[in-house]
Amino acid sequence: MGISRFTIRLGLIGSGLFLATFAAVSIWTFGDFWTTEAKAPKSDVVFCLGSGMDPSTGKLDPFSRQRAKTCARLFARGKTDKIIFTGAGPRGATDVATLMAQLAQQNGVPPDAIVIEPDAQSTLQNALFSQKLSMNARSAILVTDSFHLPRSWMSFYWLGTPDLTLIPSRSKNPADQVMPKVPMLTRETLAIWFNALRFPVYWSAKQLNVSNAVDILH
Repeated sequence: MGISRFTIRLGLIGSGLFLATFAAVSIWTFGDFWTTEAKAPKSDVVFCLGSGMDPSTGKLDPFSRQRAKTCARLFARGKTDKIIFTGAGPRGATDVATLMAQLAQQNGVPPDAIVIEPDAQSTLQNALFSQKLSMNARSAILVTDSFHLPRSWMSFYWLGTPDLTLIPSRSKNPADQVMPKVPMLTRETLAIWFNALRFPVYWSAKQLNVSNAVDILH
């Protein structure tokens, strides 16, 4: 059986969307157009999104460490008085949010400036769960890696926080900057479209009062 023209066209459209999205991800990952820490406005809260950890060692991965340290520097610069760390961990392990908070404290952030959200297992859940802890903040900074910032912003926007200053995580020493490789950029490209499809399903479930609608955002 031959391949139909519709199948070929669908494949070409899918490939084109993937390549265009991958190019965009690469541009905003390596481009130099984000707001710097020094120019960030004073905000009521900083949302610090966890990346992950090594379950065999119980240590944060390099991206989570970089994000936590960036938030600590924002606090030291007087850009906020409250940081919400969000991110779950592997079953039976300390959650990523707690580990990031501990690292932030080691870098000068006092415990009373920290809020921990330990349950989020996706970017959409990061947004949903941490917003509930933001105490009706009127201004906010979102910190994650540059490749992850647009999808994170979309997640917060869809779930009710449109006014965010986006700050990419950075190493204090540029030579130590952690940057993603091609597999991670590919994953981010696919995740953007996956989120775009998943959110309408969640919204529809909420309208129908489905009890476990939040699991759709996993």
